[in-house]
Amino acid sequence: MAGTVSQLMGTVSQLTGAASQLTGAASQLMGAVSQLTGAASQLMGTVSQLTGTVSQLTGAVSQLMGAVSERCCSREFLHSQSRFKW
Repeated sequence: MAGTVSQLMGTVSQLTGAASQLTGAASQLMGAVSQLTGAASQLMGTVSQLTGTVSQLTGAVSQLMGAVSERCCSREFLHSQSRFKW
């Protein structure tokens, strides 16, 4: 009887140790998931900043093209006017 109780106590001890290891592994996994989530959040922030920068550059190029277009049209208009005067 004493041997059976001792075996049961050993089995309980092994199960407790296994449960403790599983808890530790789960904790490490949750930490890794947390780190990955943080990294993904930072990456999304960086992508958002890059998108904003590209948008600003696109706007600046658009304004520049508009200014060039106005200048070209203005020169053509002045040139056509000078032809008529001659």
